[in-house]
Amino acid sequence: MSDKESKVMGFVAQRKGTISLLCDGDSTVVAGSEKKIRDYISTSVDHSDSDYEIKKARCGHILQCLKIGAAYSFDEESYDRFYPLAIQEGNKLEYWNIGMLMNS
Repeated sequence: MSDKESKVMGFVAQRKGTISLLCDGDSTVVAGSEKKIRDYISTSVDHSDSDYEIKKARCGHILQCLKIGAAYSFDEESYDRFYPLAIQEGNKLEYWNIGMLMNS
């Protein structure tokens, strides 16, 4: 994995014991800090924060998933990290499923 691919863009929340990630509609939520993803859990789902495991969202994994059709919602902090690296790779983000979180 290249240095760029391994860079942490933010954090995602995975429901313990499942492959399910915290989503905003159909898109995986990426928050810029562990605190922000925990805050998002507490305001957007009926589950407890303890039902989720917080994981690092790395640039390479996000790019790989976007290329196969995944959708992501970034807060401003995580998007500011992700966007420049994605563009450096020559990606055309307008064709991907990317959104911004409104309450970030």
